[in-house]
Amino acid sequence: MKTGGPNDKGCDAIAIKDEVYSHHRYCIQIKRYSKTTRVGINDIREVIDGIDIYKCDRGLIITTSSFSPEAIS
Repeated sequence: MKTGGPNDKGCDAIAIKDEVYSHHRYCIQIKRYSKTTRVGINDIREVIDGIDIYKCDRGLIITTSSFSPEAIS
């Protein structure tokens, strides 16, 4: 399910995986950055906030770039 535009609160989409014994909600954030712009710690924090706001179990960031050392740690 798509959540919204620029004010999406850290989730561009929510994916729901239903299995017999488990149910997971994923907060998905997509970052289309140039090769010189990296996903940073603030982007990570937005997804963490989105997990809470949208009652998700896990978060996922998909990017055209890479992650900064701070974001990785």
